[in-house]
Amino acid sequence: MTAGPALVPTDTARARRSLERRNALMAAVWLVFLLFPVAGVATSDASAAARAAGMVGLAVFAALDLLVTVRLGPPERWGTGDRVALGGICGCCLVAIGLVPLLGSGVTGLLPYVVSLTAYALPLRPAIASLVAAVAVAVGGPALFGDLAQWWPLAVIVLAVGGLTLGGRLVESRAQEVQEAREQARIADERDRMARDVHDVLGHTLTVIAVKTELAQRLVDLDPDRARAEIAEIGALSRQSLAEIRSTVSGLRVARLTDELEAARQALAGASIDAHLPHDVEEVDPRHRITVAWALREAVTNVVRHARARECTVTWGRATLCVEDDGVGAAGGRFGNGLTGLRERVTGAGGTLEVGPRPDGTGTRVEVTLPIGAQS
Repeated sequence: MTAGPALVPTDTARARRSLERRNALMAAVWLVFLLFPVAGVATSDASAAARAAGMVGLAVFAALDLLVTVRLGPPERWGTGDRVALGGICGCCLVAIGLVPLLGSGVTGLLPYVVSLTAYALPLRPAIASLVAAVAVAVGGPALFGDLAQWWPLAVIVLAVGGLTLGGRLVESRAQEVQEAREQARIADERDRMARDVHDVLGHTLTVIAVKTELAQRLVDLDPDRARAEIAEIGALSRQSLAEIRSTVSGLRVARLTDELEAARQALAGASIDAHLPHDVEEVDPRHRITVAWALREAVTNVVRHARARECTVTWGRATLCVEDDGVGAAGGRFGNGLTGLRERVTGAGGTLEVGPRPDGTGTRVEVTLPIGAQS
């Protein structure tokens, strides 16, 4: 029996191996209930050879249960009629049928395992049909052997197991659908935000280019020297626009700055440092977001590693970033090569980096200032 395969956190080999181990562990826990069929086989009046064959059959049943549980894996495999999983379920059924001479109506104790597997392996309607059939077998089998009074509670258990596993499948499948819908909505928002930022970055420059082009056309005959000057300015603006669009496209990966902000939040929390962080990455000029993301990463990393701080505050503006902590201060070269690399990056973007104590003389303040219109 299985409590239901778990959701896959990411589509990576490591995540899948972790999921398979988790599913196998859950299935193995439920296999403890096979002790009752094992006891039934061991106390059977059959020959020693028959009892030994029964033990082998139960071992095969347990192995197939584990195989199918691991095979089912993530929700995208549920209800697909996976051939290996269906073959394993059929093998479980054949083993159960083969154990009838030894266990009699007690073989219905294997039904919950089969029901829980089919609830995830089959499409929804066949899964429901298999549940109905299993309940019928759970009632009809004991009735056929005259043991209905003893075994009727098993029918209730089979129904409960099937209902719970089907319900779990529906809930987790729905959760995955909601997660996918949210991801699609996030991508759509990202595209809209990129369009707005591209407009903000290039709208003014392209408007100026258009105006100067019209002016140059009028001046070609009236004032050729001025027309050439305007054309030269148009060329310079065009190159600037090309550089800006390249910088903007790379810098518009808002998820980059968002990811660094979330990473900072987790790192500070993991170091038991109270974090006061901004929320809206759109406050930062899209051309500066890569530089700000790098600066945020480096500054927070040093707070976590070296500051021995209790509190860290991050603020930013359109072209600024400030990271403050109440730790031991910046003395002693605590930043090392990281500060050198960050200073080179900030300087290359046309900005400045200042590191020193806070205004009250305590802790450390890292401040990045980038000029409006600079490229990051």
